[in-house]
Amino acid sequence: MADSTIYTHYRCQNGDGTSKDWAIGISGQEVRIRYCATGQTARLSVVPASKFVGRSADEEVANRVQKKLDAGYLEIGLACMDGGRLKETQPLQETFLHWEARIALPKDELLSRCREIEAELADVELGGVNVSTRDGGLQVTSPQRAWHFGFGSEGGLTDDGRGGGKISRFCGPVPVLVLLALDRAFPGTLHFANDQGEQIRPSLARDDEFLGHSALSSFERIMEIGAALGLCLGPLRLVSTTGGDQDSSLWF
Repeated sequence: MADSTIYTHYRCQNGDGTSKDWAIGISGQEVRIRYCATGQTARLSVVPASKFVGRSADEEVANRVQKKLDAGYLEIGLACMDGGRLKETQPLQETFLHWEARIALPKDELLSRCREIEAELADVELGGVNVSTRDGGLQVTSPQRAWHFGFGSEGGLTDDGRGGGKISRFCGPVPVLVLLALDRAFPGTLHFANDQGEQIRPSLARDDEFLGHSALSSFERIMEIGAALGLCLGPLRLVSTTGGDQDSSLWF
């Protein structure tokens, strides 16, 4: 029987230059997974609804996708099955968030805030992403890409505290969130634009171009990271009652 499922397609690069593909989609009440070496016949694994009782199909997909992202897979677009192989139908385009420091950033204060950011994220689940302070700023490294911010040719800032750079969407959400945290610490200093040169400001919203949909992280994790950086409140425990041995709580 032909498989008409629309899959979200992910790829992981191996150390020897080869790669492997993994794709997931929903068909009716079941979750369908395809996996293979890139370009080869894709095997099928079907997860029936009975296997994820208490969760919706969308929640089951999100859970499985996050595990793959943490393992170094990168979303590359939508795909369908064609002759037993995955065929790209809508490739995910690499877009960039451009940033510019138009007002001089004070070096000592900036580096101090960078060290604070590293500490704030130390105990947050970043899904394989490492945030570390360098002599001239911060380095954010994911299994897919590395991004630098600070003073020097890699970091984008000159000695006078001005400069600019860009962040690929394939770097994930952490660099964008770090810049928003720095923008809050130094108001009016950083300016942002998209590839069309339009001035924008990323926001913690599901429809945001850079943070609402990330190739490397779920929106729930993005919100957790944002809360750690003081960009949002995160989940609030508004009601807590204890009855017997059970704790009943409402989270928002």
